[in-house]
Amino acid sequence: IKAPFSGRLGFKEVSIGALVRPGDRITTLDNISQLQLDFDLSESHLANVKSDQTFQAVSVAYPEKQFGGTVQTISTRIDPVTRSVRIRGLLQNPDGLLKPGMFLSVQLQTGFVENAIMVPEEAIVTSAAGHFVYVVEEDVSFRREVKIGERTRGWAQITDGVTKDDIVVTEGLQKVRDGQKVKQKSDTGPTAKSRTKEQTQ
Repeated sequence: IKAPFSGRLGFKEVSIGALVRPGDRITTLDNISQLQLDFDLSESHLANVKSDQTFQAVSVAYPEKQFGGTVQTISTRIDPVTRSVRIRGLLQNPDGLLKPGMFLSVQLQTGFVENAIMVPEEAIVTSAAGHFVYVVEEDVSFRREVKIGERTRGWAQITDGVTKDDIVVTEGLQKVRDGQKVKQKSDTGPTAKSRTKEQTQ
């Protein structure tokens, strides 16, 4: 029996001497040097993704290893419930470590912000009136309204309201009030963080 392509055989499904009829499964054959990977992307990032764009994938089985892939196809429809679009990528698997059916975490860069202002998420106070942080000026806390951009790994981007030199309160927010005298833990205290930020999904 000759297969139409080369690959790896799976378990034998029939015994020697058994009668095999058309349609019976004898074994499985997989070519896993390349794998197709489907994942969902929020529609807010749709304008920043295109065919042949590269991405990285990580498996819980190999947490220290990244597998590179490229975007092949972008679905023509948005899911009306999740408001996401299905992306199909081609994943390189030269060592055969990945198996069909595995779950992977995908990192796809969809934007780039130079010197974004980032603060810890715990420094942000959210209310019906909007988002606020407390900044310290001459040992006095002041409540300041801010606008939030992207969030990533415990940090939030501030697009308006603070500068990279502002000192932001990150602990004891339940006790802080506008115009209240505060004591810093260090000479400089925590400051808003200015850094290059990659927007990923």
